[in-house]
Amino acid sequence: MAALTVLGGTSALLALGITLFRRRLSSKWLTSSSITNPTTLTQQHTIIITGGNTGLGYETALDLSQRGGTILLACRDTVAGERAVHTIRSMTNNDHVHCMELDLASLESIRKFAAEVQQRYPSIYALVCNAGVWMPMDKHEKTKDGYEIHFGLNHLGHFLLIQELVPHMIQSGTAGRVVLVSSSLSKMGVIDMDTKDFIKEGRAQPEKSFAPSGYCDSKLMNALTCRHLAKVLEEKQGSSSSGGESNITTYSVCPGFCVSDLGRYMTRPLYQKMFIVPMMRLFQRSTVQGAQNIVFATVEDTSKLVNGGFYQDGKVNEEMLTSHQEIETPLWNLSMELIKEK
Repeated sequence: MAALTVLGGTSALLALGITLFRRRLSSKWLTSSSITNPTTLTQQHTIIITGGNTGLGYETALDLSQRGGTILLACRDTVAGERAVHTIRSMTNNDHVHCMELDLASLESIRKFAAEVQQRYPSIYALVCNAGVWMPMDKHEKTKDGYEIHFGLNHLGHFLLIQELVPHMIQSGTAGRVVLVSSSLSKMGVIDMDTKDFIKEGRAQPEKSFAPSGYCDSKLMNALTCRHLAKVLEEKQGSSSSGGESNITTYSVCPGFCVSDLGRYMTRPLYQKMFIVPMMRLFQRSTVQGAQNIVFATVEDTSKLVNGGFYQDGKVNEEMLTSHQEIETPLWNLSMELIKEK
């Protein structure tokens, strides 16, 4: 009996400790109230979300639908996409939620999607580049165009989509923005512009790294693309006859360490799952909580944001504003070369 009492007391203290730890950790996370001056969305605000049928993309679509925008889920799996559309419409009473097919692992599919979007939607308020893959490097997965899957889909696919749609956004004359979902794992990214090993095979996987090297590298590319895109847009729009003000801005965001199915292709021994997964849950936030970072960058007043900035829980990561400057332009130029139609 005494042993049971001690065990019960220990369990209660452990539960209390976990609760207090989670409360302190989550107090730093972004919430909907962190958006101080959000854009009032209407039917005229068309927002494209890649991978909007699941995970962070779905929760972002749900949140933005509640705000009144026209939401376009760009999905490879249109069956799952239509299910998500039906659910979001029923939950938000917003009938302006749609789905279109987009396979970011195919440059042809991206061009087809972009052409159709430009026909259907005269203006785009936001392009949210959210979709991504996390694959074991030893699988040597490729896109349909022969690129290493992380580079080809996470980076190059979105890069082409941006190049196809941003001119349309500028031409419409309305203020808009591009949001790229990056990650804090971008700090582990390495981009070797001499070997360019990331293009076809991917960088060799570090022995003690839990995250695929290709994923880390592609998330760094997302942040660098965002930063360089801001410079290109400012130069292009600043030299136009519109008065010098840039009406298209861009931001990259880290949604945080979230519970998701991103790592569904990774395999671990059962004993690791039994111990590692519960430990991970202590630090992970839900997809709803993680999506607030994407929503923040999509609707917060641009006067309160730094164009080209890398955001984590509503704050600019100053290091990402200045790091890797030597490869930013070469990576951009290389990407432009790769997306040229042969």
